[in-house]
Amino acid sequence: MGLDGGGFLWDIRLVRLTGDSLVFRQADTLGVVRVERIRELRLIRKSEMRMGEGAGAGGAMSALLGSDDEVYDLVALDFAGRIRAIQQVFLVHPPASP
Repeated sequence: MGLDGGGFLWDIRLVRLTGDSLVFRQADTLGVVRVERIRELRLIRKSEMRMGEGAGAGGAMSALLGSDDEVYDLVALDFAGRIRAIQQVFLVHPPASP
């Protein structure tokens, strides 16, 4: 998750949207960030490359460059648009049960 001021939160799992804040899990800790601070959400897909299956170096480069990532850029959205975008993320990628 990219935040205003250039900060990032890595390796998190989205938990829920509560009012104007997004709750996330990082390792065994719950955290909260205000929606207005979020600039970007990025789903980094697990990469797996098997040699000899026709994937070749192109598949490896896509994974290394992040071209397979699912990116939600929230910068240009107003607050209501950011809420709708995050709600859409939850619809497409529901949180796993604890």
